Amino acid sequence: SSLNAQKLKSSRLTIATRENLQFDQRMWTNLFEKIILIFNLLSAWKVYHDSIDMMKQSH
Repeated sequence: SSLNAQKLKSSRLTIATRENLQFDQRMWTNLFEKIILIFNLLSAWKVYHDSIDMMKQSH
């Protein structure tokens, strides 16, 4: 019966590990999406700024 308890323990551990891995993947995906979003905002802001500078120079 101790063997069964051991099996149960290890399968629970496996499930917990799998859930943790999935959580990690979600976290990394969210982080990656935020980084891309920030990067896009920064480049959009830079383009906007550059075009304003060009408009100022043309006047």
